[in-house]
Amino acid sequence: MFESLTEKYHIFGQILLRNSHINSWDSLVIACPIRSNYCTAIELYATKGDEKIYFPNVEFNDVFLAEEVAVYIRDHMLNLTGDRIWGLTFTLYPTGKFEIDYDYN
Repeated sequence: MFESLTEKYHIFGQILLRNSHINSWDSLVIACPIRSNYCTAIELYATKGDEKIYFPNVEFNDVFLAEEVAVYIRDHMLNLTGDRIWGLTFTLYPTGKFEIDYDYN
């Protein structure tokens, strides 16, 4: 289904933009704790200054898509580095640039 790690990051960005109903933001974030084959408590929110604005109505299919992408990235990182990640945080900025942080604990 997916072809590259870059495509996975692009999908995260699309999910955030599709579900954000905020006109002005400093960043959009997906945070995913990852278990064996699923994510628990996926959070999608925007930041504006010090404020976190959670997305109240995330599209149902996007929750499963985010979970699928996160598990794929987990498996990719395990194959690439030999280290398992237990979560990730994807942050998108208004410029289109992004950061991804991996939780190895």
